[in-house]
Amino acid sequence: MFPSIFIVLLTCHWAADFPGQTDHQASHKADRTLQGWVANLTHAFTHVAITAVVLWLVGLAEPDLHPTLTAEAFGLAWVGISHSAIDRRRMVK
Repeated sequence: MFPSIFIVLLTCHWAADFPGQTDHQASHKADRTLQGWVANLTHAFTHVAITAVVLWLVGLAEPDLHPTLTAEAFGLAWVGISHSAIDRRRMVK
Protein backbone atom coordinates (compact mmCIF):
# COMPACT_ATOMS: atom_id res chain seq x y z
CA MET A 1 0.00 0.00 0.00
CA PHE A 2 2.86 2.44 0.75
CA PRO A 3 4.11 2.61 -2.87
CA SER A 4 0.59 3.34 -4.11
CA ILE A 5 -0.02 6.11 -1.57
CA PHE A 6 3.45 7.53 -2.27
CA ILE A 7 2.65 7.77 -5.99
CA VAL A 8 -0.71 9.41 -5.24
CA LEU A 9 0.84 11.98 -2.89
CA LEU A 10 3.72 12.71 -5.28
CA THR A 11 1.24 13.25 -8.10
CA CYS A 12 -0.77 15.62 -5.88
CA HIS A 13 2.42 17.51 -5.05
CA TRP A 14 3.37 17.91 -8.70
CA ALA A 15 -0.17 18.95 -9.62
CA ALA A 16 -0.12 21.67 -6.96
CA ASP A 17 3.42 22.85 -7.75
CA PHE A 18 3.12 23.04 -11.53
CA PRO A 19 -0.38 23.50 -13.01
CA GLY A 20 -1.81 24.54 -9.63
CA GLN A 21 0.68 27.32 -8.93
CA THR A 22 0.47 30.72 -10.59
CA ASP A 23 3.54 32.59 -11.82
CA HIS A 24 2.77 35.24 -9.21
CA GLN A 25 2.80 32.67 -6.40
CA ALA A 26 6.04 31.14 -7.64
CA SER A 27 7.72 34.55 -7.84
CA HIS A 28 6.53 35.98 -4.53
CA LYS A 29 5.87 33.14 -2.06
CA ALA A 30 9.19 33.71 -0.27
CA ASP A 31 8.95 37.51 -0.15
CA ARG A 32 9.00 39.07 3.31
CA THR A 33 5.90 41.12 2.64
CA LEU A 34 2.14 40.75 3.03
CA GLN A 35 2.01 39.94 -0.68
CA GLY A 36 4.56 37.16 -0.09
CA TRP A 37 2.55 35.67 2.76
CA VAL A 38 -0.66 35.75 0.69
CA ALA A 39 1.11 34.06 -2.24
CA ASN A 40 2.63 31.46 0.08
CA LEU A 41 -0.56 30.64 1.96
CA THR A 42 -2.73 30.44 -1.16
CA HIS A 43 -0.17 28.09 -2.71
CA ALA A 44 -0.12 25.94 0.45
CA PHE A 45 -3.94 25.89 0.41
CA THR A 46 -3.78 24.68 -3.21
CA HIS A 47 -1.64 21.75 -2.02
CA VAL A 48 -4.13 20.90 0.72
CA ALA A 49 -7.16 21.21 -1.57
CA ILE A 50 -5.70 19.09 -4.38
CA THR A 51 -4.50 16.44 -1.94
CA ALA A 52 -7.87 16.32 -0.16
CA VAL A 53 -9.82 15.91 -3.39
CA VAL A 54 -7.50 13.25 -4.79
CA LEU A 55 -7.44 11.28 -1.53
CA TRP A 56 -11.24 11.44 -1.40
CA LEU A 57 -11.40 10.06 -4.97
CA VAL A 58 -8.89 7.34 -4.08
CA GLY A 59 -11.05 6.45 -1.07
CA LEU A 60 -14.07 6.08 -3.36
CA ALA A 61 -12.10 3.86 -5.74
CA GLU A 62 -10.48 1.82 -2.95
CA PRO A 63 -13.09 1.18 -0.26
CA ASP A 64 -10.63 -1.04 1.66
CA LEU A 65 -8.71 2.06 2.72
CA HIS A 66 -10.29 3.34 5.90
CA PRO A 67 -8.23 6.23 7.26
CA THR A 68 -9.74 7.99 10.23
CA LEU A 69 -10.86 11.59 10.02
CA THR A 70 -8.16 12.47 12.55
CA ALA A 71 -5.46 10.86 10.40
CA GLU A 72 -6.72 12.65 7.30
CA ALA A 73 -6.87 16.01 9.08
CA PHE A 74 -3.35 15.54 10.50
CA GLY A 75 -2.01 14.53 7.10
CA LEU A 76 -3.57 17.48 5.30
CA ALA A 77 -2.36 19.88 8.00
CA TRP A 78 1.14 18.43 7.61
CA VAL A 79 0.99 18.94 3.83
CA GLY A 80 -0.06 22.58 4.18
CA ILE A 81 2.18 23.61 7.08
CA SER A 82 5.33 21.86 5.89
CA HIS A 83 4.95 23.08 2.32
CA SER A 84 4.33 26.64 3.46
CA ALA A 85 7.37 26.58 5.75
CA ILE A 86 9.67 25.13 3.09
CA ASP A 87 8.47 27.60 0.45
CA ARG A 88 9.30 30.53 2.71
CA ARG A 89 12.91 29.35 2.10
CA ARG A 90 14.30 30.44 5.46
CA MET A 91 14.78 26.83 6.52
CA VAL A 92 16.56 25.85 3.30
CA LYS A 93 18.90 28.85 2.92
